[in-house]
Amino acid sequence: MPYNQPIDRRNPGMLIFLLDQSQSMRRPWGSDSTRTLSQGTADAINHLLSNFIIKSTRDEGVRHYFDIAVLGYRGITIESAITLKTLDQLPISITEIADIAHIEDRTQIVEDGTGGLVEKPVKIKTWVNPVSEGNTPMCDALNKCYDIVSQWTSAHQSSFPPIVINITDGEATDGDPEPNAERIKELRTSDGNVLLFNIHISPSSPKPLAYPTDEETLPDDEFAKRLFRMSSSLPEVYVNRLTTDGYAVGDSSRGFVFNADLVALINAVDVGTQTAFHIEAG
Repeated sequence: MPYNQPIDRRNPGMLIFLLDQSQSMRRPWGSDSTRTLSQGTADAINHLLSNFIIKSTRDEGVRHYFDIAVLGYRGITIESAITLKTLDQLPISITEIADIAHIEDRTQIVEDGTGGLVEKPVKIKTWVNPVSEGNTPMCDALNKCYDIVSQWTSAHQSSFPPIVINITDGEATDGDPEPNAERIKELRTSDGNVLLFNIHISPSSPKPLAYPTDEETLPDDEFAKRLFRMSSSLPEVYVNRLTTDGYAVGDSSRGFVFNADLVALINAVDVGTQTAFHIEAG
């Protein structure tokens, strides 16, 4: 059965995120929110990286269970979205991720024990900063992603195939990204083809549409239908997980979420990255 290879130090997994950092990402996420689309996306990725460090930690420290790349695309630029690392240094090991965390001071609203709420200072680890400027060069981002994934799969043919997650709030401004996405999905390891997820986020936070089975169920929007076609069909292990979680999915469902709010984004990133990964003790 494909998509069944466990993760260990000889056969690490790979996660690659493509982050839309265009000007429209500075819009607030929800009518009463001070958090922008860009900030919410950065928070979600930082949270996930923290979790993967925890998953990779053993008594002797953080083990090399994953290689990570986070690409930001905006204007005419494709850059590493991981601070302190350049594009040509990606991907990097989860062990390196653990070593370059930036500690950021924030406040958190918590209960005060008497029925009220108070602000509490907290420290969080960050690697990705919110950025929002320029246009949306999604085609170029997918091309760079292809180069990185192609090299990685050639060197890791026994590994679980890479998982690519593209997070965007708008349409590509540098052409049709669909052929670029198809090239990525054709790459494979011995355990299956690369999995490409697309998560469309929306500032107005309408009801998200998750893992549709047919593009005709989507709004009359060619952009939404294109992202659907760009997304991988969900393997059985994902369908089983989502069915257990109460989603209405089937054999034709794709790794696509449309009009995601922050909760839907976090859930989709969790589904995309953690459903199939099984870490062995080795």
